[in-house]
Amino acid sequence: MRAWEKVSRFKGSLLFVHFSHGAPGLARVCEMGVPFVLIYHGSTPPDYFRGTNPLLEQASREGEKQLAELARRACLCVAHSSFTARRLEEAGSRHTLVLPYVLNEALYSAGGDPKIEKLYGGDGWVNILTVGRITPNKRCEDCIFIYDYYKRYIEPKSRLFLVGDIQGMECYRERLEHLLAELGLPDVYFTGAVSQRVLVSYYRIATAYISMSEHEGFGVPLVEAMRFGVPVFALAASAVAETLRGAGLLFREKSWPVIAEAIGLVLNDHAALEQILSEQREAVAHYSAEKAEGRLRALLQRIAEQLGESC
Repeated sequence: MRAWEKVSRFKGSLLFVHFSHGAPGLARVCEMGVPFVLIYHGSTPPDYFRGTNPLLEQASREGEKQLAELARRACLCVAHSSFTARRLEEAGSRHTLVLPYVLNEALYSAGGDPKIEKLYGGDGWVNILTVGRITPNKRCEDCIFIYDYYKRYIEPKSRLFLVGDIQGMECYRERLEHLLAELGLPDVYFTGAVSQRVLVSYYRIATAYISMSEHEGFGVPLVEAMRFGVPVFALAASAVAETLRGAGLLFREKSWPVIAEAIGLVLNDHAALEQILSEQREAVAHYSAEKAEGRLRALLQRIAEQLGESC
């Protein structure tokens, strides 16, 4: 409510509205009579939260209704991928612009956490990493199944780190813990929410990055992994292939043994690994601040045009 009170006192000529899931105050944006640009971060379909978090399920359903109204009324809608842009157009947006994520080097060049790097780095173990909020759409269970095969049949000296916030997803976390107990699988770590310094260290000690997410509006950790020179192995779902820009190793089907074997082959083949990392370095350059400058200018130009035309 405090945030809405601040917005209600807004006296400017243009409002930027960031949107993901539904919120009560968003319905009032259209009542203000102020032109606005809708910046859409993507929303997870409500069915993923069924049986896990009813509040998020309801917020997602409300968000789908609000998106239709906001997309139709906005002067311009901004998406971070073509995947989310299509969702905006389906919702009624008449003017949509894709503006990808911008890699902020200041966030990643700072020092990490020496404890993490000393504990898990440089000991000859393979550290498999996945980053993101622990939610059902991320399919953490698939990451666990891949790791289970990898540890049993390829490299026993390996670990799996699931780095991300668990708050509100305790039921899902409990199901994952039951799965680990059934598999008798050791060396799997749920870190919970971490600071930026700690996150940097997990990328530094990572040997491979996996993503089995079924729904990604963009997928910032994919770009972060490429930035740190970690080979990416990912399910080609939603916006993932677009975000990777042809880099990494993509899988069209969930075959856990095939993916685990691919990780093993790449990590043990210097030429194949270097080829993937080279392609990732080229891809990650697309998200640099220097490359983003032109896209930001295009965004401002489009806003000016839309203000002149219809707002």
